[in-house]
Amino acid sequence: MTDCDSICTITTCLIIKANLIGNTWFKTYVLWNCLINQSIIFMAPVDPKRPDLPAAVFEQVEIGIKYTGYIARQEQQIKELRRVEAQRIPADIDYSKLTGLRLEAKEKLAVVRPENLGQAARISGVNPADVAALHILLESL
Repeated sequence: MTDCDSICTITTCLIIKANLIGNTWFKTYVLWNCLINQSIIFMAPVDPKRPDLPAAVFEQVEIGIKYTGYIARQEQQIKELRRVEAQRIPADIDYSKLTGLRLEAKEKLAVVRPENLGQAARISGVNPADVAALHILLESL
């Protein structure tokens, strides 16, 4: 008996028990954990009402369930990055007086005069460390 067989056997027993006591929440919880930890293919004997769909559909559902935490974290990081990129830079800022920026970055920023950190990050000669330093300096203003 393989690990997958034993897990599905345990899962099947738990689902049968949940059906006997009528606990839908517990059944859903067990199925969710089985999906996260094992392949959806191994669940075929557990779910007789499973629709007959192409394997690609099941694979997409499986990927979505297994990686939902990672996807949510990535979406949160994207949201935070957009917030930081949208941070406005005062039009009258004197880049030559700012500490923590390289000389080349100060010169480029003074010439281009970006409106926000997103624009500053896209200027050649301004590296991510300069943008991070500028972000910190703007937060302190």
